[in-house]
Amino acid sequence: MKVRYAIAFANFTANEDLVEEARAKKAPCCFLNLIAGDRLCVYVEKEGWAVGSRIGSKIEAGLFPLNAVNFVNRHSQTDPTAEGASIVEEINQVTQTWWRRIKVQDFC
Repeated sequence: MKVRYAIAFANFTANEDLVEEARAKKAPCCFLNLIAGDRLCVYVEKEGWAVGSRIGSKIEAGLFPLNAVNFVNRHSQTDPTAEGASIVEEINQVTQTWWRRIKVQDFC
């Protein structure tokens, strides 16, 4: 199995209709809600959907739409572009913190 890496550029939350449809088809896994900036390992792709997990957490795994993610190359420490990885990590953390605050403000 070839693992691919992706970053969510859009939020995804499975609505009740989608969950019911998956139950009716006896889908073997649940949905993985995405927040823009999530870093993902993608294990399987089929018909516009993917099964994967958040990088660093195989517990948080599930099904999500491919049109909500962009595939990226995974950088290693020996890669000359790896120095930019820390900047990307910081931007990712700031974006997720910012998004959580906006969500809280919208619901309060």
